Amino acid sequence: MNRFRVSVLGLPRDRFEQAVRIGVRVLEEGLPDAGREKPGPGVEYLSPDELTLVRVTAWDPDVEHAARLEFDDGLDFVAEGSASLSSVGRPRVLRVSGGVMFTGLRWFRGWGRVDFALELDLERWWAAAGPLRKAADRRRGAPLTGRVTHRVGAVAFRVTPAADGTERWRITLELAPRGRGVFRVPVAVAARVFRRRIRGGIETGLAEMAGEWDEEMAELARMTPEELYGELAADLAESLAGDEG
Repeated sequence: MNRFRVSVLGLPRDRFEQAVRIGVRVLEEGLPDAGREKPGPGVEYLSPDELTLVRVTAWDPDVEHAARLEFDDGLDFVAEGSASLSSVGRPRVLRVSGGVMFTGLRWFRGWGRVDFALELDLERWWAAAGPLRKAADRRRGAPLTGRVTHRVGAVAFRVTPAADGTERWRITLELAPRGRGVFRVPVAVAARVFRRRIRGGIETGLAEMAGEWDEEMAELARMTPEELYGELAADLAESLAGDEG
C-alpha cells in the first residue's frame, strides 16, 4: 500500500449540503425554463449531436437522486457511468461507477477498456474530518473507497480526511496496485522499478489538484446562497445555449 498526504481547504458540512440542495433546485427550475422536461425517473436528455444521453433513474429528495450517462463519439471512444446520491436533504452516500473504452483498438478487443467504481460515505467523512475524531471512527475505515480495473491490473484506493487546524483537512490517499492473472508479476516488477518516478508524478498531481481545490473552495465560501444559485443557473443556461448552437 502506497500512502500520500496533502493538505486542502476544508468544506463545512452545512455549506456542502446547502450547495447540493441549490444545485438540485437549479436543475428542477432551469431545465423547464429552457423548454426541457423536469427531472424525474425515466426522463432522458439527449445532446443535439446525439453523442451523449443522460437518463434519470431516481429523483426523490427524501430517498435518492440517480442518473446514468452514455457517450459515444462514433469513432473510437465510448463511456458509460452511473451516479447516485442518497437523500439530498441530508446526503449520506455517493456512489459512482462506469467504464471507458477506446474502441479504436480493433486488434486488441477488450484491452482498451477501463472500469471504475467509488463509494463515499458522507457520514463517516464528516466524522473523520471533524476536530473531535474518535478512535471508533478510525476503526470504521476510510470513508472514500474505490477501484480502477483493466485487464492488465487494478488499483484499489482509500481516502481519509483528518482535521488540519481549524479550516483545513489533511487528506491521506492509499493506493494498492496489483496485476491480474499472468500480469501479476510484471506489474509488481514495473511498480518497483519505476516506483520513484510514479510516486513523484502522483505527488505532483495531488499538489496541483489541492491548489485548484483551494481556489474553488475559497470562492464558494465567499458566495451567498443567492450568488451560488445565480452562478449555477448561468452555467446551466450557457450549457443549454451551447447545445442549441
